Amino acid sequence: MSNLIESTEDIKRFYKDKRCLVTGGFGFVGSHVVESLVKAGAEVHVLDIDTDENRDSLINLCGLRDKVHIITADITDKIAMEEIIRQIKCDIIFHFAAAATVVEKAMDLPYLTVLANTMGLVNILEAVRKMNNSIYSVLFSSTDKVYGEASELPYKENATPLKAVGLYDSAKMAADVLAKSYAEVFKVNVVIVRLCNLYGPYDFNIDYRLIPKSMKHIYGEGRAPELYFHSLDHFRDYLYIDDAVRAMLLLAKEKKCFGEIYNMPGCKYASTPGILKEIINRVAEVERKLNGEIGDQITARGIRIKMGDPQHIVIEKQHLCGEKIKDSVGFVPEISFEDGLERTILFYREYFQNQKKSIVVSIQETEGRMQEAV
Repeated sequence: MSNLIESTEDIKRFYKDKRCLVTGGFGFVGSHVVESLVKAGAEVHVLDIDTDENRDSLINLCGLRDKVHIITADITDKIAMEEIIRQIKCDIIFHFAAAATVVEKAMDLPYLTVLANTMGLVNILEAVRKMNNSIYSVLFSSTDKVYGEASELPYKENATPLKAVGLYDSAKMAADVLAKSYAEVFKVNVVIVRLCNLYGPYDFNIDYRLIPKSMKHIYGEGRAPELYFHSLDHFRDYLYIDDAVRAMLLLAKEKKCFGEIYNMPGCKYASTPGILKEIINRVAEVERKLNGEIGDQITARGIRIKMGDPQHIVIEKQHLCGEKIKDSVGFVPEISFEDGLERTILFYREYFQNQKKSIVVSIQETEGRMQEAV
């Protein structure tokens, strides 16, 4: 039996009938975790500040809404969090809820970023502490940005110092450190996961994140994707969402992982310009198979260079060592960047085509009503 099949079977056995709470469950990562938990037979409670049935989310678009318990709440509300966690009596909490997941939004909303990304976690951990640690485990999604600009790469959990400077990065770093404190001082069974750049279908942060934003430019607007001038020398790790979810489900179930910090390594480490070129080339390949001449048009458009805000503090190179997570739960990425990218492209291709069809239908219906009125 392969390591992938074995770990998948372990996950299904462990999570069957477990009561799980997923905060930020309508977001990109949270919704994929929800889907995997539902498939494993868990009882899933999905908490989010925006649970509208019309929100673009895997929860709404893949028929999961009727299979989970939905809770509309704000993680910055300490009293609400305590009451919710007390009532659910959950076994495991997956904490993904956060504000301003990108530099630009954090700069616009500094106080709310700290409130959500730092105190939001503290509210969760306080609720767990007050339940005398009856909850089996809490998995907290941190970020590789807590390391800041390091003199040596890759980042290593117990060797690389934390040097976060940006607003979002620092708020996450504070939460990261406090999570470790709650584990050591109050014996809360928290696992800290420092995520790299995750990508895949159903990421609707299309105005900021590199890959979905590029999909919006190519398929939604018919133009070349953007590259910020200050990103020309940037290098990042990339990991397909299915691999990341599998890793997190493995970590949350293993007692030996409690109180520990884990890097989530990528399947690919590459420059931002290199990733954009690969996106264009792979989209062109897909279109040549499906729609002929459009593939050549996409290649011809190339990449647009755009000036960024000089006030934004951005890390030049981010690279995670994945030895610790491999040693602890046997996790290594199984899906190549190329395969994951193709799956992602096919999703956004259909998503934006359907979006355009909906707009056309809406226009036609409006025109029809206008003619009837005449």
